[in-house]
Amino acid sequence: METLKEYIDILKTALQRKEPISLIIKNGIKRLTNIQKYYKPKLKLSDDKGYNIYLNKLKETFQPLDFDAAVSFAIITIGEAKKSTKELAYPNINIYTIDHISDIRTLNITEDYSIILEKSDLLNQGSIVTLARHVMLENHPEIVTFDEDIIVDGLRENPEMKPIFNFTYFTAFNFIKNAFCIKTSSLLQLLKELSIESKKQFFFSIILKAYFKELSFTRICSPLISRTKSIDYNLSNEEKHTMLTDDFGLKNIRSCTNGIVKNTTKVNYEIDESRLVSIIIPFRDKVELLKTCIASIHKFTQYSNYEILLADNESIEESTLNYIEHLLINNSNIRHIKCEGEFNFSRINNIAVTQAEGDFLLFMNNDIALSQPGWLKEMIQPFTDKNVGIVGPKLLYADMTVQHAGVIVGMGDVAGHVSRHLPDNEGGYMSRVNIPQEFSAVTAACLLTTKKIFDSVNGFDEDNLAVAYNDIDYCLKVRKAGYKIIYTPYAKMYHHESQSRNYDRSKLEIKRYQKEVKFMREKWKLDTFVDPFFHPAFLKNSESIRFNRYIKV
Repeated sequence: METLKEYIDILKTALQRKEPISLIIKNGIKRLTNIQKYYKPKLKLSDDKGYNIYLNKLKETFQPLDFDAAVSFAIITIGEAKKSTKELAYPNINIYTIDHISDIRTLNITEDYSIILEKSDLLNQGSIVTLARHVMLENHPEIVTFDEDIIVDGLRENPEMKPIFNFTYFTAFNFIKNAFCIKTSSLLQLLKELSIESKKQFFFSIILKAYFKELSFTRICSPLISRTKSIDYNLSNEEKHTMLTDDFGLKNIRSCTNGIVKNTTKVNYEIDESRLVSIIIPFRDKVELLKTCIASIHKFTQYSNYEILLADNESIEESTLNYIEHLLINNSNIRHIKCEGEFNFSRINNIAVTQAEGDFLLFMNNDIALSQPGWLKEMIQPFTDKNVGIVGPKLLYADMTVQHAGVIVGMGDVAGHVSRHLPDNEGGYMSRVNIPQEFSAVTAACLLTTKKIFDSVNGFDEDNLAVAYNDIDYCLKVRKAGYKIIYTPYAKMYHHESQSRNYDRSKLEIKRYQKEVKFMREKWKLDTFVDPFFHPAFLKNSESIRFNRYIKV
């Protein structure tokens, strides 16, 4: 990136060549907006060459860009700050030292933003400069979260590259800790509404309170602080339950228990079991797969209020037809829906939805085999939050490795299954595979949504996405409508992927697949799409979490 001085020289050279002002503005001004605005030098354009008309036009264009603007920061340290923290090369910093987190109330903070650090934390070189640039370019958000690492034997190691804040992940595991910068006016207002009992409770409460007040969150994808000492910021299950129910009024929480991962919490919600779930299973013959799927539903589904819609795409085998007849005779909650025509996953599901009577729609492939009781209750639980629109489970291959633990949009051709092939007993990067959280998408191999939301976004796109990526498109439409998409590892099942249809890149399917890829990339502008639940430091051509060595973070 050019410095301000270097860029002004570039502009002067362009003017001396008498290049058209429209060309200069088109090709140059956007670059200038990315230069760090907090640098002290003013934008000065000399007119001693006589190009007044050009210079005046440039001055008008630059008028909104205030290069004297600077954001002030209050660095509040719990205990005496490290020396390196005090030597930060930024003009508008005030450092406050407190002995206890409650002492923040007594401070007379006038700076724009506040950062609260442990005495053992180090702000890395350029951290304040990075924050200042970010808050000005992002129109002064209330909260900016950032990454962190730890210093081991003098070296920075074990970086925690985080997704943007999301409620589900945070209530299970405080991944934000104190790695955030908050607008001081917001901090002071929140302090009036919080009772501070401990440091852990403070950081948990301040972030949750900001979330419930719908304050704006952004993130910086870089480790701005380094730990010299490991500190646990997680509350006990009992503390968390009390705070969520009493302090934040979430009365539908039944209990908080131990999560799959050590020091994480499983938040258990009360659900309304009067709501009917319509389980939609598209298929064409492959009766053994269908038998396994249906048998596992009957065996492992503790939630009794469900119906099964068999969306039959021209099955002709006698064994299949006999099995369907047997099911219909012996099960009053199973219906057979005939879907004529060539295979179109979107259309088959859309037809079945028109026949569904449930408040919930559960799309399930015929090659799914359930393995745990309570799976459906676990998938319904997140819907106690009215802002949740889709929930997806953890899916395993037969060899007990991960097939699905959330989808990253922009990975590979269109989207990818993060941590695919990771052994089931491993949690992956930051143990995220085994912690419930938001994602940009989940797979429709098993996807729970509501009929109201499905209808509101016009369901699956059967015109443009007959086979591939219709579920990703549906998820993105639902997110665009303002709903969350949740992945939960507490519903776990097997997926014998694509055993009932041809592989997308086979000779028979490649042209159709390429057309669907092109449609998705253009519709959702995937060349510039940034998945907020992924990190740009990771390779996007690998479904395993691997750092891109060429990305500076």
